[in-house]
Amino acid sequence: MEELGNRLRRYRERAGLSIYDVEKVVGRHFTTISKYERGERQPSIEILGELAATYDVPLGRLVAEVADAEELVAEEVLIAARILERRPDVVDLLPDLESLDPLQIDALHHFLRSLLSSE
Repeated sequence: MEELGNRLRRYRERAGLSIYDVEKVVGRHFTTISKYERGERQPSIEILGELAATYDVPLGRLVAEVADAEELVAEEVLIAARILERRPDVVDLLPDLESLDPLQIDALHHFLRSLLSSE
């Protein structure tokens, strides 16, 4: 079974990205990304999602062999389902969000975080 860190490095290299490229896109210091790849730190499911988008691979492929991956993904899906159930207007946006590239998703994520932290 391949370690998560090795998978992260393999997909980064396959995408033709350096750790510094990933640092710019994901907004995590290159040393943190390096620690993820060496297995010294475990990224959150949110960070894994950002890395998966950056490497253009499905999130499930990154976490498939992590012991608690199903629980982590299931919890995130349940949270998303609860939000979408309460906000059908957000559901209408989903088809448009699918066409965004990783940089646009990152910009949207930062905008929403900024908006939510100012409330």
